[in-house]
Amino acid sequence: MIHCNKMTDIIGQPFYKMLSQNYIDLITENSFEYNQPYEIEIVRQNHSKFHSEMRIKKSESDHDIELVSIRDITNQKQSQHIDIERIVRHDLKSPINGVISLIQLLFDYELSSDQHEIISMILLNTNKMIHMIDNSIDLYKMEKGIYQLQLEEFDLLSLLHDLDSEFEMLKVEKSSQINIFLNDKAVSDDENYWLVGEQVHIKTLFANLIKNSLEATPKNKNVTISIKFDEKKEVHLIDIHNFGSVPKDIQESFFQKYVTLKEGGTGLGTVSALMIAKIHGGHIRFQSSDEEGTYLIVSLPHKVVN
Repeated sequence: MIHCNKMTDIIGQPFYKMLSQNYIDLITENSFEYNQPYEIEIVRQNHSKFHSEMRIKKSESDHDIELVSIRDITNQKQSQHIDIERIVRHDLKSPINGVISLIQLLFDYELSSDQHEIISMILLNTNKMIHMIDNSIDLYKMEKGIYQLQLEEFDLLSLLHDLDSEFEMLKVEKSSQINIFLNDKAVSDDENYWLVGEQVHIKTLFANLIKNSLEATPKNKNVTISIKFDEKKEVHLIDIHNFGSVPKDIQESFFQKYVTLKEGGTGLGTVSALMIAKIHGGHIRFQSSDEEGTYLIVSLPHKVVN
């Protein structure tokens, strides 16, 4: 017999059909202790799974009958995972902060302009590592659907100009430039384009997509970012174009984990970008061909509902 609290969709199912073979072996071989908790995965009728705690005991009225009690511990497991993430994040940040302190000390010495530039780039990328660590727990919450946005107004053009500077070395390596257009006109340094969202994560979104575009575009070919506002749908459209193409055999799985063209890559950049867009109520789509290259179109709503 099975007792499940608030799990009406699995009540009445044959117990063994909800378990994987290793759990079935545990029970049929009697290699378990009565009244002891065991962590198992239960399969619902819609084939989704959840973590649960199972206890088996003898019926008080008839000792030939075994009672199975199942308790959903999904939230508890998620909480444990988040705690582990926090510990790992803390342990990683401590030595990196030590490196940052040492780098900052170097600025007290007399440095040539080239040395100053190199150290500044090291400091910039070390700070980016701290930023990535801070982002990791947020991305986990987004994936689980438990993240709460902290909305603010920010200037998208200023954000894109910052990323343009951050990718300077990659641009030199590819002999490429990043050209930014607003309503089909090249933007000037003093123009603004205001969005509402969470700036730090929107920056991560565009950092991932622009970096991928720079890496994918052939040498001596530029990356173009075109910004427009669709008044009818009330969405901001940001189109990032490069002259590389996505092979047809991975186009359908382009936004899935571990799908990538880069050797040693993980494909997680596009996955996290899509998660960030969706948490803002937006989306990312793409179109790609050998003739025209690849267009990554980010749509973000004018009014974000948290």
